Amino acid sequence: MKQNTALHAALIDDDLQFCTYFQKELQSALPEANLTIWNDTGKPKLPEFVQNLDLIFVDIHLADCCGMEILYEIRLHLSKLPVVMLTNVCSEEVILRSIQLGASGYIFKPELQSMQNALIDVMNGGAVLSPGVAHKILYSIRDQQGTTKHSNLNAKLTSREIQILEQYTTGRSKIQIADVLKISEETVRSHVKNIYKKLEVNNKLALLRLCQEQGLLSAS
Repeated sequence: MKQNTALHAALIDDDLQFCTYFQKELQSALPEANLTIWNDTGKPKLPEFVQNLDLIFVDIHLADCCGMEILYEIRLHLSKLPVVMLTNVCSEEVILRSIQLGASGYIFKPELQSMQNALIDVMNGGAVLSPGVAHKILYSIRDQQGTTKHSNLNAKLTSREIQILEQYTTGRSKIQIADVLKISEETVRSHVKNIYKKLEVNNKLALLRLCQEQGLLSAS
């Protein structure tokens, strides 16, 4: 995230009540942040609307258009602008499609929390997934792969790294993983960094894509 610079974010959502709630949560997390809200009919003019933004949140299910269309258009013009999708419905198909289109994160609205940590992660090139969304992706992966075990996972990762990976892909934070496994948060961060390096990915979404493509997670 930019140092000593106010965050310029935008929210595209036609639910006025949620917009008010979102703005309150954002200001609580980052008082210096500037938020532009689009809740009119249709969609904003692109790419002008997003030209000077640091981050944008887009509701998937808008009344007059699909948030996925907006994501697609943004990616045509600005490939690196972090775009976090918001939804009230956790659909595996929609979640995975938005990731394929280049979403930087996907948040289930009822689980909107710890916004400050989420903002820091996504602005530093990471990804944000709320727990319910991470579970959906994990279950989708397990449904596709069945109970087959994959030796390449064991070959690349240590037993501790596999434990960390299993916890990490369920949506648990590094602090929560540390608590579950009775190790320090710094140790968890070190293991996650090693997992990324060994599996040749640089963020959580890329890690989940890899799990989906190669079946690196087996049902427990």
